[in-house]
Amino acid sequence: MTTNNFLFIQTCHHFSNTAIIRAGCGRVLSKMTRWYTPYEVLKMATFDNAQLLAMSGLRNPYPKGRLGEIAEGAYADLIVVDGNPLENIELITDPRKNFLLIMKNGVIYQDLLSGQ
Repeated sequence: MTTNNFLFIQTCHHFSNTAIIRAGCGRVLSKMTRWYTPYEVLKMATFDNAQLLAMSGLRNPYPKGRLGEIAEGAYADLIVVDGNPLENIELITDPRKNFLLIMKNGVIYQDLLSGQ
């Protein structure tokens, strides 16, 4: 898309919640602040990727609901962070410590909120 001689390209970088935890992908995302703001990095890894999946037609693993939003009938993974990653993106580099709740497809993978 071009507007006033500018070219806009939407970029995506896909990491699922479990990939962020297991593969250290949070470190990769945090390094992207060299080029993007923390907001842009987090949006790219969540909402933008959901939009890309929604456009993938038959390859879309979630064809029956909206992606990238928290709403009734939508698919959404949730992460509750101990702090504000918009102010300190480094929080996502240590999910075992800083992610208080991790839920994917309705299944809780980590729950530090309940004290269990």
